[in-house]
Amino acid sequence: MSISEDEKLTGRFLFWKSQYDDHTIGMGKHFEEFRLILSKYETPLIWLINPYTLSTSTMKTRHFALIFIPLALLYYFHYLKPNVEKNQSTFMASIDLNEVNDTASKEGVYPRIFEVAFQNPEPITNKDRTFKLKAYQLGNIKLESGKIIACDPINMYNAEPFIHQFDKGEFPVQIAVAQFENDRRVAYSRIRFSNKKVMKWEFARRQGQVPRELIDSKIYCYPVDMGTGIFIDSVANHTFTKMPHPIWESTFVKVPNENNGLGFIKNFGPHKLATFSTGYGDGCYATYIGTDSTGEITTLLTDFGLVPWWKVK
Repeated sequence: MSISEDEKLTGRFLFWKSQYDDHTIGMGKHFEEFRLILSKYETPLIWLINPYTLSTSTMKTRHFALIFIPLALLYYFHYLKPNVEKNQSTFMASIDLNEVNDTASKEGVYPRIFEVAFQNPEPITNKDRTFKLKAYQLGNIKLESGKIIACDPINMYNAEPFIHQFDKGEFPVQIAVAQFENDRRVAYSRIRFSNKKVMKWEFARRQGQVPRELIDSKIYCYPVDMGTGIFIDSVANHTFTKMPHPIWESTFVKVPNENNGLGFIKNFGPHKLATFSTGYGDGCYATYIGTDSTGEITTLLTDFGLVPWWKVK
């Protein structure tokens, strides 16, 4: 599988912009980043190392480049990149993640932040950054078939629903927003099927995907390229994708700009979809199912990677 130029390192994972949902990190992560750099600068690198391009007029430039490029790569991997990741992950200090997850482990509800985020907790501070998670009600989504799709609107034309059978009917959609001093970002979006207590979280899966542990180095997620995500029933999706393009543009471009991009419920005929912004924008975001003590589904939640709960053991 080739690597596209718009790959991004977002928070927890190196997300590959491709048709696959199975994304891997590990020892090969830095190799893939370096490979991406090589692919972008293939022509100048060939110029540097090809002896047949050697000439008096280019010697000084080449010698400078041979010294500068390794130093630039060293700066990127050892200083710039770690600091970017650190800034992207400066969350969850006042509400101690260790305390949250210790409580969760006792109650069998890891990670508990998935519930805490919607309970309007106290402001969270980490060094010089402070934010508060606040829950918002978007309205009800209508599920005709109980087969739910979560994706970037760009991909709704060929999106597959999750394999799980959800309840049919209308259910509330909520978002948990991280409110900074001069900014707001959607941290989580969820559909609530009941008020029963969540006793277990697991990945929502599509056809052919096997169960994975929450802290596995591989996750199931959907790629985002326009900073927007949706929940929609497969029946409604079939109808919406046949509508004129101006309807799509109005729903996912015009109206979100007028609504500060947080989210809303879109009604079209007898159908409804929920749309919302996705954390810091583009990336690949995992969706989870919360079940009660009997195994019944109570919640479908997408995590937009603002709170690094996976870093706390």
